[in-house]
Amino acid sequence: HAKLQSPDNRIHRSLRAGLSDIEIVTELYLAALCRQPTRAELDTITMYLAGKADRARALEDIGWSLLNLNEFLFQH
Repeated sequence: HAKLQSPDNRIHRSLRAGLSDIEIVTELYLAALCRQPTRAELDTITMYLAGKADRARALEDIGWSLLNLNEFLFQH
C-alpha cells in the first residue's frame, strides 16, 4: 500500500531517527491496536525481521499485517 511505503510515514520517520526494531514495532502496535506487543509477538516479529534483507519493507509488512487484524477492526 502506498501509505505504508511513503517516506513520510511513521515507519520511515522512525528508521531515519535510528529507532530499534522493537521501538518501531511498539509504536506500530500502539498506533494500530492501542496496546504494546506481547513478549510472544515481539519474539515472533524479531525472528521475522532477522530473516529479511530489506528492513523497511519488512516493517511495512508488519504494519500491514496489524491493519488486517480483527483486533484493529474492533479498535477503530
